Amino acid sequence: MPESATTDGGPQGPHRLARAARSDRQLLARSSITLVSRGLSKFAQIFFLVIAARLLTVEEFASYSYLIVLAAAFTIMSDTGVPLVAGRDASAGRGSVGELFWSSLPIVLVTSLVAAVLLPIFGAVDSGPGSTWAPVLLTALFVIFNRFLDLICQLLRGDGRFELEAALQMAGAVLFIGGGIAVTVAGYGVTAVMGVFCVKELLIAAIGFWAIRKDVLHPDGGRPRSDWRRLLSIGIRLAIAGIALALAMRIPLAVLGNVGSATEVALFSAAQRFGDGAYVLAITGGFALLPGIAYLAQSEPDRARRLLRRVLIAVVGASALLAVVAVPLAEPIMRLVFGGDFAGGDDLFRIIVAGLPAYTGLGICWYAVVAFDGEARLLGVGLASLLSCAVLSAVLIPAAADEGAAWAYVGSLYATALLSYVALDRQLRSRPAHPAAPAPAGQPTALAAE
Repeated sequence: MPESATTDGGPQGPHRLARAARSDRQLLARSSITLVSRGLSKFAQIFFLVIAARLLTVEEFASYSYLIVLAAAFTIMSDTGVPLVAGRDASAGRGSVGELFWSSLPIVLVTSLVAAVLLPIFGAVDSGPGSTWAPVLLTALFVIFNRFLDLICQLLRGDGRFELEAALQMAGAVLFIGGGIAVTVAGYGVTAVMGVFCVKELLIAAIGFWAIRKDVLHPDGGRPRSDWRRLLSIGIRLAIAGIALALAMRIPLAVLGNVGSATEVALFSAAQRFGDGAYVLAITGGFALLPGIAYLAQSEPDRARRLLRRVLIAVVGASALLAVVAVPLAEPIMRLVFGGDFAGGDDLFRIIVAGLPAYTGLGICWYAVVAFDGEARLLGVGLASLLSCAVLSAVLIPAAADEGAAWAYVGSLYATALLSYVALDRQLRSRPAHPAAPAPAGQPTALAAE
């Protein structure tokens, strides 16, 4: 059974993941912990947004919303994809948690610091609500702490510590909601809310680091050899692919906003929330499976292939069934969720819901390609998605307005799902069907040898 390290210090694979992967059912159950915790964490953010709208003044709520958008934008800008690759490599046994931590840390620190410096500069020249120095500086600190926490969480999951990482996610959500409501009720305003946001991230990151400190600190007091260049090269490809896909999903709304009416934009934006929600849930599911599939890709590739096939059939089939059930209920669902003014968007809802199989298939395939080291293929998938959505939007939206935007959104995601499946199939065919023989004792790890 692969262990996190051999007696001579050569990593062969996380022993916690080995225990979790004893059966497919057990691996899926452990992976579902990530799906649930991440899902609840996202729900907590939406829940606080609703609470904030009731407790803050209109001006304060506008400031908070704008600062959250800034935090998200600059956090995405500073994400090189390196933490995700580090977690994947820890799962695959290519390096110890300590090696991968020190290899990733310089990149994470530099990119987050650059983003944190640019954010106050942007805040000083923009005219957005709430762009005063105190909340903007707290938002910049949040970006730094968030990037560090992301690295810690990816390594925890890569090491098979699903429960601990999920507990950190849930604890962060509870601290944010509780602390945010407390300072809001006390009348301390948006600056205090952003302070809670920032401190919560720092505290959870510190707890996570404490949990892996023994893995990170080298026995002789030094640091393991760093291989940050390889991680950065892989991470940048993943980051570009992810950004291209994210932009593709926003193109239809951007084009419609320039050629359609305000009512058409509002109806499409409301209907699109269902597609975005399903996609986020599917991506979270693929993300949750990543460590286990990456581990099996090295130790039992045939089993990894079979498990992926069963998961894909199950989630795509379930989403297709859900779409069939939801289509007749389009008008009451739109009315119930968004109000009577949006009931007229039922046709758009039907189009968006027809894409459910594409959203779920794409979410699983995307991270499965990463698990099998196919990130170079995803770069092409992401760029092709961007191009296909731009073409469909340019052709369909001027002719069919909001319905054209819905078809461009769904059509481009079906194309992307198909491309990601082809990329996964080619990557699986390019990998050996059986695991390579383990390296002899004393042999350098894959990370150190490259």
